[in-house]
Amino acid sequence: MIVVLDTNVWISALQFAKHRGTPTRALEKAMSEDVIASCREIETEILRVLTDKFSSESTRARAALDAVLARFAYVFAEQ
Repeated sequence: MIVVLDTNVWISALQFAKHRGTPTRALEKAMSEDVIASCREIETEILRVLTDKFSSESTRARAALDAVLARFAYVFAEQ
């Protein structure tokens, strides 16, 4: 199945992964059973919130997101 995760799920899963909450489990389940679809707009929003609201370093936030996307996601390109 192809799934699109809401940016809030992504943000919570990436920011609070060590707490093993519902967003983290949802992301892990999607990674193991589905194809995760994403796009540049979703990625931009995730990175903006992680860096602006949670004060994550942009390179660290990008690396965390890229690690997931490289292994498990299909990123839709603009047409």
